[in-house]
Amino acid sequence: MVVDITDLINNKKIKGLYRLLEKANLEFVKNSTIQRGQDGYGSSSDCEVSFENTSFYSKKIIVNTGMRAINLALFLSMYQVGKQNIDTEYMYYEISDAIEFVKNISVSRNTGAIICLDLNHCSSKGPNSTVNLEQIYKRLNPEKKVILILDYTSAKSKKISEAIKLFTTHKNVSALILVNSGMKNEQIGADMNPYGTLRFIARTSDDMNKLYYAAIICLQTLEERLPKQSHNIRKAYKDVGAVITNAAIYTRDEGFN
Repeated sequence: MVVDITDLINNKKIKGLYRLLEKANLEFVKNSTIQRGQDGYGSSSDCEVSFENTSFYSKKIIVNTGMRAINLALFLSMYQVGKQNIDTEYMYYEISDAIEFVKNISVSRNTGAIICLDLNHCSSKGPNSTVNLEQIYKRLNPEKKVILILDYTSAKSKKISEAIKLFTTHKNVSALILVNSGMKNEQIGADMNPYGTLRFIARTSDDMNKLYYAAIICLQTLEERLPKQSHNIRKAYKDVGAVITNAAIYTRDEGFN
């Protein structure tokens, strides 16, 4: 008897589902052989985007893991604004724990120059603990330069678009760094190909490039490159729409041009 993944999902049956997901993943691995990726950081996806009367600039890089993406985002933020307190109220607990080990840096609320947020923040404190991004923006000190790090792992493209639109209306947020775990978010449940994504968004190409090239220099200095085999698998998933792209985020339906 042939068992279909769709049947198992529709009937809410778990038995046998993982085996079928593994089998499907092997098809993507096979398909990866027709891709033409290279060792490195992937294409920059360089673009200029307009929303209402505002323009901004965006580039991306691919790194080895989702946690490496967060680590690099924090380092680059401190490179831009100096060693400042970091607000991790709506980030998962490992980030707060890790920051406590960094000398002269502490976790804070409202006063941080670096704000870390998980767009799909999960809390056991009840529905009132969910992230209201607009409220987060409103409570920021308008006189203080802020960098916002958003983890969009498992978030819908519409939610990512809304977060970027809010960024365009708050001038004191100098840059937005989007981070993502590709293993968790972009493989239709396979969880077999670890990598992370950083997207640098700023109001000027100069500010965006400062972050982008600082990241490239860090990775080159440490000789960190994602192997082409990993890029090829990622591209195979991208071909079927499983990977978040600029085209999925910056849509005309969301008001972007």
